[in-house]
Amino acid sequence: AWNTTGRVCWMQEDDPDAMEVSVSGGGCRPTIASAMWAEAMALVNVGRFLGENVEEFERWATFSQEVVAQQHWNPNIQSFAVIPGPVPLPNTNKAQEEMHYPSKAGCELGKIRVFNKPVAVRELLAFMPWYFSSLLPASNVTQTAIW
Repeated sequence: AWNTTGRVCWMQEDDPDAMEVSVSGGGCRPTIASAMWAEAMALVNVGRFLGENVEEFERWATFSQEVVAQQHWNPNIQSFAVIPGPVPLPNTNKAQEEMHYPSKAGCELGKIRVFNKPVAVRELLAFMPWYFSSLLPASNVTQTAIW
């Protein structure tokens, strides 16, 4: 997890989560936060089935759900969005950095990818939170506007 200026979320480059290289780039991605919630809930369900204490996994599930619903939602575009991290991202070499942030190639992605602010770009990855049926409360009509 990445923690900077009070934001805690999961950060990674954009193609390892199977979303290819995207306009939004690397950073905290709703795909990863959604998957982390699903994994925590799976551990909660298995633990309950086995009669184990699942409090720690419940905390992780709650945290992951809050990250998706509160941090990744961009009300300006009515969509879930990536939150760009610092440039370069940790463990990134120069070639990867240029591929993901091609400022020298004439692209203006720096205007879209503002550090620690959800990008203002709608992408397919924004639908990932709905892949897991109970990640988002059904009563939260704010986040159904994307549909």
